[in-house]
Amino acid sequence: MGKGTAELVEKGKKAPPAAVADCLPETEAEAEVTAPEVSTNAPETSIRPQPRPEMSFSAAWNSVKSGRLLLKRGDRGDAVRDLQKLLAKAGHDVTIDGIFGRDTRSAVRAFQRALGVAVDGIVGKDTASGM
Repeated sequence: MGKGTAELVEKGKKAPPAAVADCLPETEAEAEVTAPEVSTNAPETSIRPQPRPEMSFSAAWNSVKSGRLLLKRGDRGDAVRDLQKLLAKAGHDVTIDGIFGRDTRSAVRAFQRALGVAVDGIVGKDTASGM
């Protein structure tokens, strides 16, 4: 702290605390001059909900949706992470880590069962399109 700042701090420590009355206007005329102007004609505002941002997906996920790529247990990467996000959004308890493990496979099978497609734990075009 600089010398000037230290001096100001010391002066502040020695000064008596300001009373609330010291901050108030002494006369009505002074109060009118210093009071902020308040408009009663302000238009009403409403709080509108902001649109939720769309989920963004990897190019690999688009390959799964188009049927050019299958996801299965042991796979890793952005497409698996996208799959896990969609499974979580659908209410399945999965860790979003980009690793297609046992829990992801179980969630995929439950999703496939609910969707009415072949239950094999492999994500292809039919499963991905239902998400």
